[in-house]
Amino acid sequence: MRAFIIPILALFLFSCEKEDQQVIADPPVQELKPVINCGTSWSTGCLDTYWTINKSNQATLTVLPNGYNGKNSLLLYNPHGPYELNPQPLRLNSFIKNVKKDAPYKISFYAKIKGYPDYANNPSLAAYVFFGNSDWYNEMYYGSTKGELHDKDWSQYSFTIIGKDKPTLNFELYSLYDSTWISDLKIEEM
Repeated sequence: MRAFIIPILALFLFSCEKEDQQVIADPPVQELKPVINCGTSWSTGCLDTYWTINKSNQATLTVLPNGYNGKNSLLLYNPHGPYELNPQPLRLNSFIKNVKKDAPYKISFYAKIKGYPDYANNPSLAAYVFFGNSDWYNEMYYGSTKGELHDKDWSQYSFTIIGKDKPTLNFELYSLYDSTWISDLKIEEM
């Protein structure tokens, strides 16, 4: 029996030594890319988790399956008569994380906007980025002109920002009049 135990013990010790000699490499560190949550795949659950919504009782948000290029879309509906005072904007706030200092980024999305044909000044959609310390960066503001309805074709809108000291930025969309559809909202490093 003793002759049988010694070879097993030697085999066990040899296999332990061999395992100790193996070096396991650390997995490569992946750089986190900036992202605007939900924008390329809107859903009610994602909106509830990642966005703060400020709206009047009449305003609604609806996720629709018929967005740009087969993606879904978010319908911001803020009913308002053409000659009434401006309604409370329907505002959506979220965060863009993992922004690198001094790096250029393109924020883009597709939108359709239904305006009022008999109203001279018809602003409907705006996008803002907030860097902090009252430093707003606003590049996208869209208004339809009198006599036009913009609910037939998707149009792409984009603007560029340069990262600053803070890696997390506040992002806001707001719709002021009637109906705005937003699809394929994203941020890309240039």
